[in-house]
Amino acid sequence: MEAEKFVQPLVTYRPAELREGEKWRVVYYAWHPTERKLKRREIQLMYIQRVPLRRKEGKILCEKINAKLRMGWNPYLEQEAPKAFSLINEAAERYLEMSEKAEKEGVARKDTIRSYKSQLNLFLKWLKDTGQESTYCIHISQPLIREYLNYVYMLRDNGARTTNNHRSFLHTFCNWLVENQYCKVNPVKGIKPKTESRKQRTVIPPQQVLRMLKDETIPKGYRLLCQMGLYCLIRRKELTMLKVRDVRLAKKCIVVPANVSKNKEEQAVAIPDVLIHELVQHMASAKNTDHLFQATNDWRPGPDGVSPTTVSATWARIRKLY
Repeated sequence: MEAEKFVQPLVTYRPAELREGEKWRVVYYAWHPTERKLKRREIQLMYIQRVPLRRKEGKILCEKINAKLRMGWNPYLEQEAPKAFSLINEAAERYLEMSEKAEKEGVARKDTIRSYKSQLNLFLKWLKDTGQESTYCIHISQPLIREYLNYVYMLRDNGARTTNNHRSFLHTFCNWLVENQYCKVNPVKGIKPKTESRKQRTVIPPQQVLRMLKDETIPKGYRLLCQMGLYCLIRRKELTMLKVRDVRLAKKCIVVPANVSKNKEEQAVAIPDVLIHELVQHMASAKNTDHLFQATNDWRPGPDGVSPTTVSATWARIRKLY
């Protein structure tokens, strides 16, 4: 069902009036958008010493305020961002459009944008499931974010690390909302990350690594990829994006181009002697230097690249065998 647009009530203010007494003040009421009620505002006049001048200035102030109120002015809306009454779904759609454009231009990584989409969709689904699909950007508050993170941590039974990842994404998303005038402040700033337990890592014994690398049941191309990660310290994502021309055997180095490198800077990595023979054999099957070094063609050079998730999934299967 399509969400309804924000509608102001029929009575949006009560005119300003001068109230005399122990404390002279101008009092008026205006519609508060988040509290959804008429809320009182007042301006003190006690700083004006002489009573006749205080009365005169008070009446003039009432006339000015009432003229602005009749024209649709609202002091509370004036405090908000210009796009504060956009639906959060609309803002999210715009955010994803800009993120996808950044990905096409090479500014953002594909994996990063995929993660952002997944986390944003979960947040929007939670809003819908809790009857808050008509939420406006003005209502994205710290209590709302805390409630969502509690849902991720408790009801979805995710760990502290995953919950913190969702928090980090929402911090990034809300920063974008602020920069693009959907919100005044980032509500995630005051929410501290959860304490994470130290990640347990298992070191594979050297003899077991050597046995795995000699296992003939594992494709040679994949074994070479693992060796390049082990000896050259090239990241999984970078390995899947290298091209044949990036492996320069004559100079005994592998060039990781700027558009491949995680830090966006070109860097050369020395090839250890233990890899030279395997690299020569691997590149012998290459038909085009513009082909990817690791492709879906049984991990040999080719035009169709292998995905980083396939690399990890293959490693997970092999690891179980040992």
